[in-house]
Amino acid sequence: MRENVHGGDIYNNRIEYDFSVNINPAGVPKNLMKAMKNAIEKVDVYPDINCTRLRSKIADYHGIKREDIICGNGASELLLAVAHGLQPKCIMVTAPSFLGYGQMAKSVDANMVYYPLNEENNFCIDEKIVDCIFDKYSINSSCEEAEVDMLILTNPNNPTGALINEGILEGIIRKCNEKGIVVVIDESFIELCTEACSFISRTGEYHNLIVLRAFTKSFAIPGVRLGYLVCSNISLLQQIEKHLPEWNVSVIAQSAGLAALDEKQYLKHSRKLIKKEREYLTKELERMHFNVVKSDASFILFYNHTGRDLYKRLLDNGILVRNCDNYKGLKKGYLRIAVRSHEDNKVLVSTLENIMGE
Repeated sequence: MRENVHGGDIYNNRIEYDFSVNINPAGVPKNLMKAMKNAIEKVDVYPDINCTRLRSKIADYHGIKREDIICGNGASELLLAVAHGLQPKCIMVTAPSFLGYGQMAKSVDANMVYYPLNEENNFCIDEKIVDCIFDKYSINSSCEEAEVDMLILTNPNNPTGALINEGILEGIIRKCNEKGIVVVIDESFIELCTEACSFISRTGEYHNLIVLRAFTKSFAIPGVRLGYLVCSNISLLQQIEKHLPEWNVSVIAQSAGLAALDEKQYLKHSRKLIKKEREYLTKELERMHFNVVKSDASFILFYNHTGRDLYKRLLDNGILVRNCDNYKGLKKGYLRIAVRSHEDNKVLVSTLENIMGE
């Protein structure tokens, strides 16, 4: 039985409002839902094993080459394929960062080392990470040492919501490229950020760079499972692709992706909605004297210093938030909430006010 270390555990709890998963509060676009329903009529045939139309449309969308794209059954499948294909020995991630990277490392017995992010600096990455990347790390009880051969960065970071400064990020990629270190940038949330610099169209400049994307968050379809990665290094792509199953992207998922790439106005509207509601939630949380981490994303990390068990008290009221106790680099008391519709956000704020007033 696999443990759910992420959010979204609505199957074992009575939940009315799920603030634990970070999906687009605008909901599934009507055009995308229609495309998926129409695709049901094609479930009696195998899907395109190469995702040809979808990869071509992704290429046009980003202005990149189709040959540089691999599609997968969600970003999680692609992460595992990267690990099994490239067989890293020592992976560096930030602390805190997405817990799925730990599972990725375990799948190939890779050593995981952490670059701690500073709470006082809003958990932002700074230039000092470069020196740490090139250090040697003890990887077992016999003190055997290894150098980092893969760096994984999330932009914006999960669970903090902070975007990485473009200049700092480029400097990291460039120096890692010189040393032959693979850099994986997880951009799963970037399309929901108002001001973000994606490196997906710049993979051709750096042969050590892999950029990961997911349709899940941007288009509110976590149940469909669809993602893709981009890399200009054919050798790396071939090694990764060998570890993906055939027909891993269903007919319905491919149809959803094709429809989603037409939804530019939807994404523009979503970014405006998220920015407005994120500001509302931040203001209300700060009014209740919570310490709020500045976020650029569709979710907010805040610190509960009261000693109250807010996670359980909210759960008792049918509201699920993300308890961040299992994130390395975060002390007990941190919670993460998704930005949802204004009506849902008001319910959360009101419930928190009632709990704090008890």
